[in-house]
Amino acid sequence: MKFRILEMAINDSGVRDISHVLHISTDVIIDTLKKRKPEPTSKSDIHKVP
Repeated sequence: MKFRILEMAINDSGVRDISHVLHISTDVIIDTLKKRKPEPTSKSDIHKVP
């Protein structure tokens, strides 16, 4: 289920869309997305200074 939530979020599905399709609460989706560790998209992103 976690993989499916992440896959849909990456493809620009909103929290309410995901909850409707997977028949789970929005709280579960938000908690799953908060627990996810962000991964850098490329090596150049690691060295960027804000």
